[in-house]
Amino acid sequence: MKRLALLILVAAACKSKREAPPAEDAAEARVPPAPVAAQAPAWRELAALPHARPARTIALPVGDGPRFEVAGPVIAGDLAVVASSQLGFCAVDWRTGRTAWTKRTGEHVAPPLAHRRGVVLIAQCAKPVELRPGERLLGCVRVVGVDGEDASHVAIRGAEGATDDFAGARGAQAVWVDAQDQRRLRTNGRTVDVDDGDHVRWRRGDQTIVINVDTGAAVPADGGPPSDGWTVAQEDGALVARSVRRPAAVRTLPGIGVLGVADATGATGATGAGAVAVRLDSSLEHDYVAALTPDATVAWVWPLPAIARPDPVGVAVAPDAVVVFHDGDTVTVLPAPAVRRIPTP
Repeated sequence: MKRLALLILVAAACKSKREAPPAEDAAEARVPPAPVAAQAPAWRELAALPHARPARTIALPVGDGPRFEVAGPVIAGDLAVVASSQLGFCAVDWRTGRTAWTKRTGEHVAPPLAHRRGVVLIAQCAKPVELRPGERLLGCVRVVGVDGEDASHVAIRGAEGATDDFAGARGAQAVWVDAQDQRRLRTNGRTVDVDDGDHVRWRRGDQTIVINVDTGAAVPADGGPPSDGWTVAQEDGALVARSVRRPAAVRTLPGIGVLGVADATGATGATGAGAVAVRLDSSLEHDYVAALTPDATVAWVWPLPAIARPDPVGVAVAPDAVVVFHDGDTVTVLPAPAVRRIPTP
């Protein structure tokens, strides 16, 4: 009889682990990430630093085919939006781990952008687009609400000749919101009128265009993305993280290179906290994420899985978590840096 009762208890425990929390328990499931915990460091270079434990690891529904680009995450409320050539765009609830929505694209993707209307997604078009004479197709742009509904979805069209350099450009990409009052752009020594509407800038390599997200009209532009968070670079043989907003906040980190940088500007009211993905050594297998407080204290480090990693690692700081997109198919949620607001002198 005792053996039977024990088997029933074990079966019930296994069942409870397999079942996802029901809808009515969603609020209870939305717990903050696990606190920093002491654990054996993975590598000696990180031995003196506190280590974090993931709150959750989310496997993404990737498809087959080559992985040309990976991008994101970007935080839009409770959603973390990521992109890859094998995935398209995917929004996951970083608090619960559930997939909110996905958007199919062509093979090439740009970084997603949090926007007042939701999220702006730019990629190679998934379907053929009919062009008018003199037009050049540069991609497709869609504005998606946090509920997954498209507010707009149009082809990005530039003039042949004027946008040829951008069309042929390759390299690192960035997407950012254009100044709302900027409707006339100075480019190549001449002034160009831009149609009214919401605008974003898309940089690829050394070329930039400004796009009307409602019409898809695009013209060349100058300049690069704003930088008011953290910079990380090699200085005299050391990897140094610096806060742009607080020049006195400087931290040397173990490692030889940077795989990704993020700050909390868009998520927590410019608290200045940040997160950095770092390549530790030349093995290409030893990478880690470090969370930085506004005064450049290392709140914790988290070693990434030790595998060969050719792709960048995306990091974003949410209101109470650090969200990491790595290896093209995984989102890991970690504790937020302990943000201590520093009075402005």
